[in-house]
Amino acid sequence: MRYSSLVHLVTQLEATTAETTAFITGGDSVCYLTGNMGTQQHPYQLDPVTIVHHGKYPLYEIQVRIYDADKAAPFLETGAWIERMNEWETYARLDTLIPHHAAGVNIVLPFTPSSTVRNFNIFFSARNGSFVQLLRFRKINGVWLRATKVEMGKVMYENIPDDYPRDANGQVNWVSLQ
Repeated sequence: MRYSSLVHLVTQLEATTAETTAFITGGDSVCYLTGNMGTQQHPYQLDPVTIVHHGKYPLYEIQVRIYDADKAAPFLETGAWIERMNEWETYARLDTLIPHHAAGVNIVLPFTPSSTVRNFNIFFSARNGSFVQLLRFRKINGVWLRATKVEMGKVMYENIPDDYPRDANGQVNWVSLQ
């Protein structure tokens, strides 16, 4: 066998191994939580709460921790925040999420009718590692707008409506709770 044929065979074997490994682990796929604020059926909660797959490979053993930043904020400077974490943290689990699919999650994420801002940080772990989603809602002219960004070392998915509020540089302020 010629050297160039052997190099080509090894290269093909490496590519096949990498692809197989990605299918087993989830590769660089992620998922994100979504829903609508103030639907007719549930006017004071996010509904339906859905987790959507994004990427080429299936995700396995998905664990979700939803941190309600608005509920937690008043307690972060007090000693009571650890004792009251169950008031602003919600957990969910999915076994498998295949590409181009979504799954409903039976959880309630309420908000007050007078609010115009909702902020969630969602922490995911799956067989392929951990990733974080920032989910922000702003009520503009009576309509809830949703912006989201998922990061796993870098931005893996982002969706921001044109009408969503931005700073002077045209960027979304992902840190501010206002």
